Formats: sequence, structure tokens, C-alpha cells
Amino acid sequence: MIRHNFSYMVIFFVWLTFSGSTGLGLEPEASPIVSKDVAENIAKNIAKNIEGAQASHGGEHHEAGLLDINWGILISQTLNFFVLLFILKKFLYGPINEVLIDRKKRISDNIQSADTKLAEANDLKSQYEQKLGTITDQAYQIKQQAIGEAQLAKEEILGSAKNQAASLLEKANKEILRERQKAWVELREEVVRLSLLAAEKVIEKSLDEKTHHDLIKNMIIQLEKPQ
Repeated sequence: MIRHNFSYMVIFFVWLTFSGSTGLGLEPEASPIVSKDVAENIAKNIAKNIEGAQASHGGEHHEAGLLDINWGILISQTLNFFVLLFILKKFLYGPINEVLIDRKKRISDNIQSADTKLAEANDLKSQYEQKLGTITDQAYQIKQQAIGEAQLAKEEILGSAKNQAASLLEKANKEILRERQKAWVELREEVVRLSLLAAEKVIEKSLDEKTHHDLIKNMIIQLEKPQ
């Protein structure tokens, strides 16, 4: 019974040593260095060695009784176990620990790289949002400027049209006045001529120059009098 318990203890310590526990200084969260089955095989081999040693002293063991322990064999096998553990730790722990450290470093680098890329993405997003806001403001300013320029052009066109219309109206009024004056002069001359002819026919004689001028003068005065 004690022999089997000791074998189980050996199996437990071997598996605990190679399962990535703090017994070898490894991180608890690291993956096991050796599987439980492999650890059990190693422990069973050690246990067989112990059983063989105990079998060689079987007579003494049976004579002593099942509850007695051969301390010499126990200490010897325990020392053998720790020597084996030291050898495994000396030649296996270093390379495996380097692999674990390298793996941890790669994971840390990947996390740091991901954080850096995330920060860059957030910064780029902020820049795009800022540029979008700037573009929106510029578009609004351009729109307002276009509206202002269109309104100014409209006012300039209306002002120019009004000035042209006023100029044309003034020119037309002057032309009408000039034509009226011209027509008035022509009409006055025609009336004077007809009046002189009528006067000559009435008196049936030709008028001398003085009388002719007097009649013209009187006729003009009569025509220029307000009606």
C-alpha cells in the first residue's frame, strides 16, 4: 500500500514539475511542457526502479511487515529522483524556457502592434472627420459666396438696365422735342406762306417788302400767343 502511494506521489511530482507550474520557475498560465501521460510514464519508470529495489530485499520486507519502510531505499530513490529532476531541469528547462519567453515576447509584440495600429486608425478617423467638417464648412462658404456674387451681379444688371432705359427715355424725349420744334417751325412757315397768299388774293395786289415783313411778323405773334 505504501509502495503504491509512493508511486502516485512520484507521478504527481513529475507531472507537476513538467506541467508549467511554478516549481520550475515557469509562468502558471504557460502551456504544459510535458503532457500528463508522458509524466506518468517517467514516474512509472522511476516507480519500477523502486519496486525492483524493494523486490531484491523482499525477504527482509516480508519479515519486517507491510507497514515497515526501508528508509535507505526510500532516501536513495528520492535522491535519484531529484538528480533526475535536476538533469531534466538543467538540459530541458533552458531551451523550453527560451521558447516560452520568445512566444511571450511575440504575443506582447503582437498586442503592442495591434494597439499601435488601433491608435493610428483612431487618429486617421479623427483626421478624416476633421477634414470632412472642413470640407462641409468650405462648401457652405462657397455656396454663400456664390449666392452673394449672383445677387451682386443681379443688382448690377438691373442697375445697368435702369440706366440704359433712362438714357434711352431721355434720348427719346429729346428727339420728340426736337421733332416737335421742327414740325412747329415748318407749320408756322407754311401758315405764314398761306396767309400771305390769302392776303394778296384779298387785296389783289402784290405786297411790297415792308408790308410783307409786317404781315409775317404779325402772323408769328398771333401764332405764338397762348390759346
